Amino acid sequence: MEITEFTKQEALRTGIALKEETINVAFTPKLITARHRLQIILEEIGKGEHIRSIDRRSIRTTRRINKA
Repeated sequence: MEITEFTKQEALRTGIALKEETINVAFTPKLITARHRLQIILEEIGKGEHIRSIDRRSIRTTRRINKA
């Protein structure tokens, strides 16, 4: 599913607003449109090459390891 031009512009404005912030981690649901918006935002702040996906199972496993 493609995102609308309005949504693209909104994501771009969000990226511009966040440009001065330090962002190390960003989470998004599995929805393709949400991932597209996040990609636009991260590319705008110069972190587009750092996009990678993890699932909930990976997060739970990491939490268990960290608790041990």
